[in-house]
Amino acid sequence: MDRSWKGLVAKYLGIDVDVSILQANDFLVKQIQIVLKIIQKNELVFKFTDEDRRQLAELGAKLNPKKREDYSMLVTGETLLTWHRQLIGKLIQSKKGKRNGAPPITDEERQLIIKMARENEHWGLLRICGEIKKSGYNRCPTTIRNVLKKAGIEPPPLKCNPKGNWQKFMDAHSEVWQTDFAVHPVVNLFDGTLTRYYIQLFINTRSREVVLGGITSHPNEQWMKQSARNLSGFEMESATLIIRDNDKIYQNSFDNIFKEGGCKVAPTCIASPDMNSLIERYIWSIQRECLDLLMLFSKKQLEYAVSEYIQFYNNQRPHQGLDNQIPKAKEPRGGTGRIICDERLGGLLKSYERLAA
Repeated sequence: MDRSWKGLVAKYLGIDVDVSILQANDFLVKQIQIVLKIIQKNELVFKFTDEDRRQLAELGAKLNPKKREDYSMLVTGETLLTWHRQLIGKLIQSKKGKRNGAPPITDEERQLIIKMARENEHWGLLRICGEIKKSGYNRCPTTIRNVLKKAGIEPPPLKCNPKGNWQKFMDAHSEVWQTDFAVHPVVNLFDGTLTRYYIQLFINTRSREVVLGGITSHPNEQWMKQSARNLSGFEMESATLIIRDNDKIYQNSFDNIFKEGGCKVAPTCIASPDMNSLIERYIWSIQRECLDLLMLFSKKQLEYAVSEYIQFYNNQRPHQGLDNQIPKAKEPRGGTGRIICDERLGGLLKSYERLAA
């Protein structure tokens, strides 16, 4: 005896269930086909709601692939499967009670990323990722790039090779000095001959302060050693690096005196004046603004002129490389008195200051 629901229906109602279901399906399918022809003829577009997609996806997922393709008239079977996968994803997300992906970025983390990018131009995105990870943050390079873009900073590449410039090299050392010789001829009034005097000059790359090493017509080894002794223990006591050219005037003994005091000496490359650019520029200034405009007839006159210009340069002359600041400026007077002109070398060098009221 057939105890299934189909057997019970056939026994008491006299209806073949399978045949009636197929007949009903054929009738429904025919109606749907007619409706679709009318819709296509009028060029109407289907607009499914989220609830429509949910219901069709649930019902279509129960069918086998063959029936799903045969009975899917409004959309393709693949579209039904896509809707079903989206439905499952939303259900899983709602059960977890939280969003997918990383948590939102905090203000502290954002400021840390911006700070690292600004202070370390040679760092790439991966390096910043590693650094913020040590602080307890775990972010991908894409997130860091987006943070920097919103902050108006051009994001670096994924990896960067360290790149520096000469100024950064100077700033990495506490006291870097450059040295070179200026050569100026002096006329001898008695016999009319010219004597070439060598003026040894030093300049601090950070403060632009200039120091006179000495003036001589014969810069031999003994004179060079004495000049190094005079400076290494006084004006340049805190020097950590001295940059000089490859002139034969410099002897090993000159370098050794500075090295004994813990200062390194770095010769420049041959025919590379740019590596000693600050002292080269100062020599050009002292010649153009002072020495080339004077008639000098003795070593004492030359020493006086050079000393006056160095004092003027260090204490009164605004320096364009320091944003028009003075290397060794005096305390601002802040007065309201009249402005006076301080002259040196007979008015050749001028400086203007305001007197106190």
